[in-house]
Amino acid sequence: MGGLVGRPGVPGGAAGGSGHAAARAVFDDGGDDEALLQALAAMQQLSKAGEPRHLFKLAADFILGATGDDTAHAVLVVSDAGLGPGEFRVTRRLVSTPHRRMVVESFEDESVAPVLRGGVVASLLRKKRPELVREIELRAEDPLADELAGLGECLVLPVFHEGRVGRRYLVFRPRWGAVEVSGVERAMLLAGFIETSIANLQSARWIEAYARELSVQLERVSRQQKHLLPRAHSERPGRWAGVEEHCPGLDVGLAYRPAIRAGGDYFQFFPLPGLDGSTNSERLVTVVADVSGHSADAAMVMSMLHAILRGDAPLGAGPGAVLSHLNSRIHPLLMEGQFVTAAVLEIDPGAKGGMGRVVYATGAHPPPRLVRSGVGVLSLEHANGGLIGLEPGMLFPEAEAEFRVGDRVLLYSDGLIDSLAQSSHLGSTNSVDQLDAHLTNLSHLDSEATCAELMHLSRGDGTGPAIDDITVVCVGRRASLAE
Repeated sequence: MGGLVGRPGVPGGAAGGSGHAAARAVFDDGGDDEALLQALAAMQQLSKAGEPRHLFKLAADFILGATGDDTAHAVLVVSDAGLGPGEFRVTRRLVSTPHRRMVVESFEDESVAPVLRGGVVASLLRKKRPELVREIELRAEDPLADELAGLGECLVLPVFHEGRVGRRYLVFRPRWGAVEVSGVERAMLLAGFIETSIANLQSARWIEAYARELSVQLERVSRQQKHLLPRAHSERPGRWAGVEEHCPGLDVGLAYRPAIRAGGDYFQFFPLPGLDGSTNSERLVTVVADVSGHSADAAMVMSMLHAILRGDAPLGAGPGAVLSHLNSRIHPLLMEGQFVTAAVLEIDPGAKGGMGRVVYATGAHPPPRLVRSGVGVLSLEHANGGLIGLEPGMLFPEAEAEFRVGDRVLLYSDGLIDSLAQSSHLGSTNSVDQLDAHLTNLSHLDSEATCAELMHLSRGDGTGPAIDDITVVCVGRRASLAE
């Protein structure tokens, strides 16, 4: 850097003019702006550099004041962190002599740089402050004898990390002239800036690599998670594939979207024999659960819920018994701060022409909604228990409602009402009221179309960002088995 070497000052003064041109401002020190222009050019180049090697090369050129001449020089970045006495690593180097091309090297992973011992560099590492060392004695056995041959003086620039000297820039020349303190200050600041920039660049690359690996893992978790959920109809993805086989008296729609690829929402259908023994009136146990949190940890708990419900859960004993069993089994498996909310419905469509019923229980979950033609939207909120997984031995009350022909019951996770509130233009501040208003407007649609439209209104269909996992399950009672 030209500013390192002393030179006569240039007298300052305001730029004069004839009155037709604006005066050019100057700095108070009276010097010209050559050093400032050099710094400006260096910063411009540094802002475009995307490789540690390029960043270091620009810094070295700036410190040396790259004038295009063939003067021999070497810039070494040296670290002794974690090494024994007299040991060091050259993590970056620029070496140029008149008779060979320039060599520039920078280790992406500094731990692979060779460990060297002794010699001139080891003695310079004892310097804790900037210093110009003259009359360097380079011996034949020095580990850097070839690179430093003919370079008799070195400017030592310490670089700090977390308040301590972490590395040193060693700038070798055959001979240094007089060195200005201001030039050394600029060189130290630039060296520290470059080393921080390189560390940030390397950290960003490591984070990017970890992010790619995490993305792959989340994609695998997401695929596995989808296998745990009910299978959708091959031609109608918003319809449960098993409804015709197991519950011909019902119309079952579904919609699901995690906020990220792996989520904590869970839903499932469990067909049970009809109470009257008729194959046309089989009951359907429907479960919707929401695990606290997102991503892989919530997905893991979701898979636990699936295993418990598919294992020994007392599905025929009523929704309250199912939640009590789920609570007792999941409690010892959860980490501190985790919990589950859930709603369980046992839907009995009843015999053809007869009255059906919905038995329900919830564990701190949003109340199901019952849409009844000519009546409106009813809230199934009379059987709410506590959070699942916090305390063993909890009991969950049950309640019952009529399930008439044309009725539809809606189960959902809180991601639906949160997203509806965020994207709603209805003016209501109550997110459940907004949901009921939408359900009233959608009362002419079947279960499949209702779920699809609610997902669209919540912007959970991909037209906007999802702020939470969204699950919507709608079960309707058909007017006839022929539908």
